[in-house]
Amino acid sequence: MSRLHSALLGTIAWALVVLTCATGVWFVIDRVGRDVLSPAPVAREAREAREAQEAREARAAPTGVPGTAYRTGTPTTTSPAPSPTPPTPATSPTATPMTKPSGSATPSTPAPRHTTTVPAPVPAPVPPPPPSAPSPPPTSAPPASTSDAVAVTGGRVGATCTGGQISLGFATPESGWSFSVETESDQVGVHFLATSGNGETSVSARCVNGAPVFTTSETGD
Repeated sequence: MSRLHSALLGTIAWALVVLTCATGVWFVIDRVGRDVLSPAPVAREAREAREAQEAREARAAPTGVPGTAYRTGTPTTTSPAPSPTPPTPATSPTATPMTKPSGSATPSTPAPRHTTTVPAPVPAPVPPPPPSAPSPPPTSAPPASTSDAVAVTGGRVGATCTGGQISLGFATPESGWSFSVETESDQVGVHFLATSGNGETSVSARCVNGAPVFTTSETGD
């Protein structure tokens, strides 16, 4: 514990010594810098030189009547001291005035410029496209067909309408019956006849709105 205390005191004493030395050095440097940079010595020397010059002039000037020196005995006339010659001022270089061109000067005529026009290149003609192959004619869809059948006394009859045109699909007689077919432009007729007796059935078919429509009639027993 005593060693730590001694080391601490030594460190503090060393820091104080360093701080004191640094403060003194800084004060000396600041003082020297102020003496060097201060304009007082220059002004003092100029003032002393001016005072010495004035003293010399005062001693050289005579007392009493100007131009006469008085001594004990015979007066002696002295000539005044020559006045100092003022220094010759330095001559500045004389600037030569620039002469402006007179208004009567003839303006220079610019030389004519020759412009050469180069024609633009003519593009080569584009060949026409080869003729395309003719498109095949459109194929029309087959007309729609509608079929129907009817059963009557004596048999069955079926018909089909295709594009508004009637056609017989089938005619099937019953046992003991026969049939005959009659075809016209707008209808189809089927007649059933009984092989025994007087029975007869007629069936006709035509197209209405694209579909077969049947008409039947029966006679006999």
